[in-house]
Amino acid sequence: MSEETKYILKSYISEVLYPKEKYPRNLFPDLESIVYGVLCTKIKKDPQSDLFSSKLSVKKLQKIVSSFVSLRALLKHNSHDVVLIFRHYIYRYIRYTHGYKDEVDDLNQEVLKAFLTEKIHRIKNNYRRDFKKSENFLSYFTTVLRNTYIEELRKQKKTIIINRTVEVDEINMDKKSNDLLAGFEIRREVVNFGKIISLYYRKWPVLLLGLLLHCKIRIDIDFLDEVFPDLSKKHREILLNDYSDFTIDDIFIKLAPIFDRYESEKILPSSYVKRAQRFEKEIIHKMNMLNRTKIYDKEILSALIEVYMEKYTPKVHSLKLNRGPQK
Repeated sequence: MSEETKYILKSYISEVLYPKEKYPRNLFPDLESIVYGVLCTKIKKDPQSDLFSSKLSVKKLQKIVSSFVSLRALLKHNSHDVVLIFRHYIYRYIRYTHGYKDEVDDLNQEVLKAFLTEKIHRIKNNYRRDFKKSENFLSYFTTVLRNTYIEELRKQKKTIIINRTVEVDEINMDKKSNDLLAGFEIRREVVNFGKIISLYYRKWPVLLLGLLLHCKIRIDIDFLDEVFPDLSKKHREILLNDYSDFTIDDIFIKLAPIFDRYESEKILPSSYVKRAQRFEKEIIHKMNMLNRTKIYDKEILSALIEVYMEKYTPKVHSLKLNRGPQK
């Protein structure tokens, strides 16, 4: 392979397939060498590799490179190399997000292991197969990374928290990607969630309770003690039950009498379901507005609510303008 051909291949990789605007080299420092290495290996194994020694047009060379090492091709045939390319990005994300510096390396190893053994295959199967130009793979990958990070914290029973005193290098990315990473500062997201639900004034406790049930998140006794101090023992015990095997409709049919206590008139259980769904959509919309990008969906919001309920239950009291929900 001539030096001119090598230059064409490397330029196409760095400027077209993986441009710096989409893959900042401070986050992907060895991207070009990894991709070029994969390309060289594939060329050697290709029975028509001698074609690279002949005078191929630039357009033909670029077409061959795309078929071998485009993101779509790597995900399909070399998914582990995608993890290798993203390993620095994964480490920077965990270091940027996690508050306890001495836990970062161990968490990074576990997250990497999860990607190599499971997550990258899910990405390969679930990511848009048509690879439209409008699709942002980095955004999609970061969403999976965030969920994997939270999963590992839960496995190890660690606290999800941002320590703002930790020294981190500035993540210099394009505005959209930088906004996305900023949106994953979990402490800030929890605060934002708390501010949003407080906007519903005295109705927020009942609305949040409905959302918890709709998302099938277990109700905590501390939450009930703090927010619903006037609940009867019977109703308290009913709310503390495990409803994971119930349908949403059955949950609200069973618990409708509790919600009725805070309404001026009886409402159908189906109306409580619709209200919870509407509240969920409103929260997702407002959280996405604050982040200036659509990173929140039902699954991610549910994960955030679990963090809010597990870690920040004591903060519930400070949100209330009046103790307990409005009757």
